[in-house]
Amino acid sequence: MNKTTLIICCITITLVLIVCNPFRKSWDRIYKAQQELFTTNRQTFQNSAIAMLNAKMTDTIVLVTDSALHLPQNLADSLAGLGVKKIEMISRSADPTCYGTELRFIPDSLWTHERFSVFFIQYNRCDDRSKAGVHWKAEGSDHKHAFGMGGGWLIYSDTDRDPF
Repeated sequence: MNKTTLIICCITITLVLIVCNPFRKSWDRIYKAQQELFTTNRQTFQNSAIAMLNAKMTDTIVLVTDSALHLPQNLADSLAGLGVKKIEMISRSADPTCYGTELRFIPDSLWTHERFSVFFIQYNRCDDRSKAGVHWKAEGSDHKHAFGMGGGWLIYSDTDRDPF
């Protein structure tokens, strides 16, 4: 094999590996799996949100195993079984058009969370990104995504480590 052929082969192999990297993460596959996992377990999230909102708790972070969660044990067990480790409650009173509480379910397993710097399932009936079928991406970033699941629900993720 002559030198020119060898160089062309090396360049071709390098280009193929760059374009079709077999080690690259398939974000579309990860996002789809997360959406399917939420959809399959939507009723558990919905029932948990209703129970927490009815408990009239305000800004707090509660572990799923905490008795202050005000969830029936079967819902707490279901959330724990889904890998949800804590729930954040955030009052949203600054927006005069929509007053309410935002819930963020923070998982620690089953959701491929370790690939994200930020990941949560959010309930907020006022967030436009929660409309079914919406795929929001932060302007100028390929790292911040939200997928609207309808009914006030969205799945948010950030794949880089920057604080913005």
